[in-house]
Amino acid sequence: MSEWIKLTDKKPSDFHEVIFLCSDGSRKIGYFIQCPDYVRLEMNGTSKAFEFWHSKPTHWHELPPLPEGELK
Repeated sequence: MSEWIKLTDKKPSDFHEVIFLCSDGSRKIGYFIQCPDYVRLEMNGTSKAFEFWHSKPTHWHELPPLPEGELK
């Protein structure tokens, strides 16, 4: 797998689900949504404007591929 990417270096594409590493050390699955006047961020099923997240993501990483043939 690749290395963690700093959000200041590159953001994931809109609606591209990734793993975020947040400023409090937690990891969350989510994605960015670029709106006309602001940026929304959905993490672990909660969506709100980026500036309203208490623990903001600092890095992101691609999700690993799912196991083949084990899911129905």
